[in-house]
Amino acid sequence: MIQKRKMISFQLIAAGQLISILGSAMSNFAIGIWIWKTTGKATPFSIISVAFVFPGLLFTPIAGVLVDRWPRKWSLIFPAVISSIIMGFLLYLFWTNQVRLEYIYAGAFVMGIANSFEFPAFTSLITVMLSKEEYVKGNGYMALIESAPGILAPILAGILVTFLGIPGILLVDIVTFIIVIVVIMKTHIPSVTLEISKQSYHFIQIAKEAWEGFLFIGSRKPLLYLLLMWFFLNFFGGFSRTLFTPYILAKTNNNTVFLGIVNSAFGIGGILAAVLLMIWKGPKKKINGLLGGVLISFSATFFFAFCQNIVQFVSMALIGSFSMTFAFTFSQAIWQTKTPIQLQGRVFSARKIIAQIAEPISMGISGPLVDYVLFPLIKNNPVLPFWLGTGKANALALSILFGGTLCLFTVIFAISNKKIQQIESVIPDQV
Repeated sequence: MIQKRKMISFQLIAAGQLISILGSAMSNFAIGIWIWKTTGKATPFSIISVAFVFPGLLFTPIAGVLVDRWPRKWSLIFPAVISSIIMGFLLYLFWTNQVRLEYIYAGAFVMGIANSFEFPAFTSLITVMLSKEEYVKGNGYMALIESAPGILAPILAGILVTFLGIPGILLVDIVTFIIVIVVIMKTHIPSVTLEISKQSYHFIQIAKEAWEGFLFIGSRKPLLYLLLMWFFLNFFGGFSRTLFTPYILAKTNNNTVFLGIVNSAFGIGGILAAVLLMIWKGPKKKINGLLGGVLISFSATFFFAFCQNIVQFVSMALIGSFSMTFAFTFSQAIWQTKTPIQLQGRVFSARKIIAQIAEPISMGISGPLVDYVLFPLIKNNPVLPFWLGTGKANALALSILFGGTLCLFTVIFAISNKKIQQIESVIPDQV
């Protein structure tokens, strides 16, 4: 009965998070279209991605220590409060026609710092509230709330922007943050007994505790090798993920309806996988589901560059998001099982910074690479124009193809690594 109540409480938090992510996805969709129509360049998308990801990574080790120290509610509420303030600032700028790209970059920077709390807080929340047998199901819920907005947000944003404009969408986003804050405040979350002192907030003490997360990973080679796989996947994948929106717009003559359909397909693929994971625990060896998922997903990314019509774009989006949801869910379950609850904030933060530390580099390079190197180089002589398109679309497709190819090589290497294959048997469960 107690475990059933914990599951219900977890589902309430997940529902609140779903509403909040939906609001944020609508804001991102609307602002992304505004940026492309205003500038017609890929570089701003790279700058925003770097401005969001990089400061969050730098702050992540500190966030992990605070997540382990603070009550889980504080760690969950803090990013929602900060994000709602930033959205309020952008709302004012759009409302008064004073918005500039520099302000959007600054907002992304601050929200990136706040976001550094979300990954360790929500990942460790599953182990605090659910039994080990429910980890895949819990991660399935988290995958659902991350994927569902991908379907609804483009449609709702496309409708609401006509009646409310971008300021109206940002206002809706602020309301969703308030909802998730109220839900978390009203929901019971079990406390965690800590082995560290709550008294000292001296920098040296915090740094020492943060370093414990890195030491935990470094002493377990299979986990470290698995993490290095994600390091290279995130780095090489940064050359493609950042450019999906401008690529689709460039290849369809700024057809926002087409973009919305493809974005919805990404969401549908994630939802289908999440629903399946809620009723199926996955393969006995989760590492097989993880590696198989990333192989299929990045194969779809590779072929995304060759898509010619809506059916092909939607197919690759469905396959890519479906398989990546499986991969990420099984990866989460492995880490949650192998990491003591008292260390999860620090370990998951260390895990995030190792996996994503190089991603801002590729994100930052991808936009300027397209605008100032690839496009001028192939402007008059496009590469494989029948498949990759012409003009800016051709340059964007080349960057996506480059990133997808390197990701496939990375996955193949990981599949051949025996230590990664044996990760579930050689490292004992901790929960």
